[in-house]
Amino acid sequence: MHSHQLRKLSVRILLTLGFRSVIACGVLGAGTAGLITNVAVTSAARQHAQLSFQRYGAQYVYVLPVVIRKKNANPAITAPGLSPLHLRIMQSMPDCLWAGIAQRTLTVASLSQKVVTAVAGVDPSYFDVRGLAATEGRLLDAEDDRALARIAVLSSATARDLFSDESSLGKVVRIGGVPFVIVGVLESRGTDLEGHEVDTVVFVPRKTAAVRLFGSSQIDMIIARGGADESASSLAARITEQMQNDRHRGQRAVSVKLPDAVMKMSERTAAVYNSWTLGSAVIGMIAGGIGIVTIMLITVKERGPEIAVRRALGATRSAILRQFIFETTCLVAAGIVAGVLAGVTLGMGISSVAYDVHSFPWKILGYAIIPTAFGILAGLIPSWIAARLNIVRALAG
Repeated sequence: MHSHQLRKLSVRILLTLGFRSVIACGVLGAGTAGLITNVAVTSAARQHAQLSFQRYGAQYVYVLPVVIRKKNANPAITAPGLSPLHLRIMQSMPDCLWAGIAQRTLTVASLSQKVVTAVAGVDPSYFDVRGLAATEGRLLDAEDDRALARIAVLSSATARDLFSDESSLGKVVRIGGVPFVIVGVLESRGTDLEGHEVDTVVFVPRKTAAVRLFGSSQIDMIIARGGADESASSLAARITEQMQNDRHRGQRAVSVKLPDAVMKMSERTAAVYNSWTLGSAVIGMIAGGIGIVTIMLITVKERGPEIAVRRALGATRSAILRQFIFETTCLVAAGIVAGVLAGVTLGMGISSVAYDVHSFPWKILGYAIIPTAFGILAGLIPSWIAARLNIVRALAG
């Protein structure tokens, strides 16, 4: 029997097996789909994090008060805030743009709407440090801070909540019952690297907030950025050294936090997710391999008389081996193709919904070689058994 005749016979046999072939292909395809989906979603998560990191800038750092844990306290955490000494230390640092921030949650009301949101008292340089721009009006400046001006810059979402589609410039809102005039609206920025929704914050001058809203000059944190050529890690090291060297009496300890620490934490989380789902995909591939071995072993047993007759008519063991390897390869190929199609579809769908990433890293399809090789290797066992089948016992059985 010629090779092309053997191939046609093998295909007819696989089609005759029907449900068994579908099961073998389906299990291997599920493992392949899980592998492709996992790699695609992990790649999308990493791409989303990198884009967010670039969008919000990689140069700024946070200076935060050290959290104190007190015994027998509930809750056991208190945050003392930063002192004016910390501000003077920041002022003494060359090539460092910084801004103090104090934030509370207050009620902000227009004539017709009211929202409860974060109100941040910030130094005017805050917007430069964060790279924020106004789509309407202007931002805060140094004169506003000195004059304790009752003015506010709204985030985009808060402006919509309070004034719908109307322009909010020049209108008055009451923040904690105190009237403020709106002088600007920020561009939309979404969620920052810390997971904070920056489109719902109302910004006012820091000194105005301390006197007219918060009743305290306490600063919750300082955000700083170095020169264009200075990395965030270099700036963090400079600030840390300066804070340690400048030991004023009563100065509280601070911690310097890098935004890229959030990036690394996100990557570690993605790595855990990757390991878990990759393990699931490997289990699926193993199950697929076992399925192929089982199906082919049953096939060998049922087709024992056929194999014996072919051997008696002169078919060599190598011919029998090639036939069964071809049948195994067909099952593996069908399962892999179905798995790749499902993996691409699921990967693109999950990446689009979860991370707003609409591109697909097509090079990851190379990973399909793993389940392909695994399936073919698994099929070698029944193929070898078929080639070594005892003719007499097969005919007797």
